Amino acid sequence: MTPESKNNNANLTEIPAEQARDLLARWPGDKLLTANLTALESQDQQLAQTLRSIEIPDSVEMAVTHDGTASFRFRQSDGRRAWLGFTSTPTITARASADRVEISGVNMAVNGIGSGHEVKALLKKMSPFQALIVAENDPVKMLLVLKLINFQPELQTGKLVLLLGDQKPALIENFCDTNPGYNLPTQAGTWPWLTDKENQTFAHQMADAMGRSTPKVLQKINELMTEQSRLDSRFDLSELISKLNQPAQLCWTNCTGTFSPLDRCTSRDALGGLAQLGCRTEQLVLDRPGQVSHYGQLNRVQKLQPDLVILVDLLRSGLMHSLPQSTICVTLLRQGVTQSPNNQSLTKRIGPHDFVCPAFDAQTDYLLQNNFPPNRLIKLPPIVNTQIFQPQQPTSAEPSRYQSDIVLIADRCTTDPHEYRIKHDTHKQLWYAVAEEIRRSVGKYQPDSAAQFLAQAQRCGVTLQEDDIRNYFIELIRNFLGDAVVYDTYCTKLLKEKHDLKIFSWAAIDQTQPETPSPGWAESPLNQHVAGSVANGPDLNNLYNSGKIFLHLNNRSYPVSYLLDGIAAGAFFLVRSHPRDRQKDGLSEMFDLGRELITFDSPNDLADKVRYYLSHDEERKNIAQTARKKLLQQHTSKIRMNQLLTELKKRLSNHS
Repeated sequence: MTPESKNNNANLTEIPAEQARDLLARWPGDKLLTANLTALESQDQQLAQTLRSIEIPDSVEMAVTHDGTASFRFRQSDGRRAWLGFTSTPTITARASADRVEISGVNMAVNGIGSGHEVKALLKKMSPFQALIVAENDPVKMLLVLKLINFQPELQTGKLVLLLGDQKPALIENFCDTNPGYNLPTQAGTWPWLTDKENQTFAHQMADAMGRSTPKVLQKINELMTEQSRLDSRFDLSELISKLNQPAQLCWTNCTGTFSPLDRCTSRDALGGLAQLGCRTEQLVLDRPGQVSHYGQLNRVQKLQPDLVILVDLLRSGLMHSLPQSTICVTLLRQGVTQSPNNQSLTKRIGPHDFVCPAFDAQTDYLLQNNFPPNRLIKLPPIVNTQIFQPQQPTSAEPSRYQSDIVLIADRCTTDPHEYRIKHDTHKQLWYAVAEEIRRSVGKYQPDSAAQFLAQAQRCGVTLQEDDIRNYFIELIRNFLGDAVVYDTYCTKLLKEKHDLKIFSWAAIDQTQPETPSPGWAESPLNQHVAGSVANGPDLNNLYNSGKIFLHLNNRSYPVSYLLDGIAAGAFFLVRSHPRDRQKDGLSEMFDLGRELITFDSPNDLADKVRYYLSHDEERKNIAQTARKKLLQQHTSKIRMNQLLTELKKRLSNHS
């Protein structure tokens, strides 16, 4: 017996007959089907109607599988019974199938719906902008799957596409021709119940079909590019300057180009401030499969015809699609823009009227050193959306999830050296020695001190000779090991004093349901205090209004959105001090340290201040209110966007 089969057998659950009958009696099959068909109707009304009219044959029976879930069995032409998807252990089969697949292409197509669990497992591995196209020739099997698994979210967003018919490659080709907003599927999935020949044949047929679709898509893109050139020729800079005097006439949109929560939240908050000034704003985020193709983005931009586009940490040339040259891009720098791999100058990566808005002087200095034109730079400190983040009374259901004396919101990376391909015993020894050095001097650790801590740890007797290996270790310490050790060390000190602590990971933006915390917490000594994940939006605001003390342990001297959003919500923070807090770009540029923000510099100092402020409620609340008052007076998104409009008008007027 192989190790894999042993593990699979360990997951099998023998359910007693009475318990199995109870499971089937309680199974919400009709509710699942109704929800799935309602979601499908918004994407493919004809298919939804077809499935509603299907009657399940008497030869199909519902049964409990060997791994303890509900499925169906049906009688084959030879009289034998077979399980739906040809597996009596669908959840185990699904995990094994998903583990074997590397999602390398933009979209994927598969031959058949199986038990449905395999499809669900693949969807979980795919990014929000990717689609899984499932071609099935048996309507009964498709209907049965929709009675077993909730695909409502994926069907509503277009992430799951269901096609029904015998000529599967032709179905997929027709779908791509009529839905050019989807990227062409470049990967054909394989199923274990099909032979190698069947899987290979489907893959070849898919490649041929996509080869026929490609020139059709290119023709549509060329038509849009021609129209885009026509719009560019009509651009009038004086007309735009006139609109800047009347914000209600301006149309803004965002285009993140990536899918990180930081990018989306920053652009969301910027658009929120512009809307408060009366501008028309539209969301243009690459997070739905039916909108992310080159054609889809060009089409959406031409329909919106925005005057200005918000980008985050991205210049125009870094977008996956083209924007009209007449559209002005305004890049908000939060982390920074680096030189392109081909050494293309920063100036050549922007449009003729684009602007870059650094949040900090250090970013401005970097850009100027790389010959970026000064007249294209507008300093714009961090943005806070006070319409989302504000004091409020949490609902009765929320305190049970959020309420705690101390709250930390952070994703923790793993500290397992195997995850970073550290395999030599001597290098593992050094890795653990670095972690121990940081624990001993955790108050002194900063990302830029990673090289120093590596050098200190080399006292254990391990020497890294080659510079590339040394730099590799420094980057790992800076980006992964350091923060994890900092979280563990500071929070462990608080737990030793029996404080009530809850830890949350970051979830996707506007996610309404708790997600699984970042996997790094599973190996942390703090694991039992991890309460789930929190989404950046109303969910996060509820948390800020439920906890008493929030820890800011990030190794950054400048104000980050997590801290500013919490202050806007009225939360009280204890902030880990940084050597540059009182220097240029430091926290002291925005807040009075010691009066509006309280800092700490060691685990003992943190424990003392936690103890003090938990026992002095009024003082704690007054400090939080003082910081919030400062923020509302100087740092809201409405104030920032008004500053931006004023500067844009001045710069463009000078340019014209």
